[in-house]
Amino acid sequence: MTDTVFEQLLILLQREFRVVPLQQLVESQGSLDGLQRVALTFDDGWEDTYSLAYPLMLRYGVPATVFICPGLMGTNRLLPEERFVRIWRSCKSREQLHLLQNDLRKWTTCNSSSLEMHFWARRLKQLPMDAKHMMLAHLEDIYRVAGDGVRRFMTWDEARIMANNGMTFGSHTMNHSTLKVEQPEHIMEDLVSSRQMIARKLGREITQLAYPNGGYDHRVIELAAEAGYSYGLTTDNGYVTRYTRPLSIPRISMADAVVTDERTSLHFPRTRVYLQRFSDKSART
Repeated sequence: MTDTVFEQLLILLQREFRVVPLQQLVESQGSLDGLQRVALTFDDGWEDTYSLAYPLMLRYGVPATVFICPGLMGTNRLLPEERFVRIWRSCKSREQLHLLQNDLRKWTTCNSSSLEMHFWARRLKQLPMDAKHMMLAHLEDIYRVAGDGVRRFMTWDEARIMANNGMTFGSHTMNHSTLKVEQPEHIMEDLVSSRQMIARKLGREITQLAYPNGGYDHRVIELAAEAGYSYGLTTDNGYVTRYTRPLSIPRISMADAVVTDERTSLHFPRTRVYLQRFSDKSART
């Protein structure tokens, strides 16, 4: 979402909703002064969350929760999913997709003949993090594709500035792991170490977690609770009600393609309908 559209969205939310911290939204559903509560969340901790979104949230007095990966802070490393897209596009431009497909079949033990990028991207998410990194490094090497990106993740200093000015932080695992495909001992180690590192770096208790790639199940939820988390956010579309389980909170994804008009400005009626389609009387994230 562009900064222009994001500012227009903040104006809409300030006018027609009550933007509150995530914990307050979960613990006290319903309206506030006749207006529905909403909470803003950001995943990954990209630098533009600090440089573009944060100043606007300060200007409009809007709180938010940012879920970060401690192992990626301050780096320009691409997420595994982004590395895969870069490899695929490079191979496509050089007419090497059939070669890439053969390699993917070996690494994912999938015999599909699909030449659809999204099919193989879904297979990638089913690999444990170590296997995923090994495969991507191998593919980047043989197809000569750079592994780093142009964007970077925010630094710890930037995160501290945000935390000192009303923004809340949570864990997004240490390095953006799809938790449900990992072994239990690796999940627990990741959840505990990422929580402890963020707490140590920011000087705050960390109780919130967002599952990378929406990868969670009952086992992950149980381990998250054991690791000390009180809230877990999914990528499931939905809103918060009194029946929502604290460690499987749904969200409403916002993107330019959904809420903008042909001039790439926020389409207020469309955005309003998009939000209300999830609920006309319950709290929303």
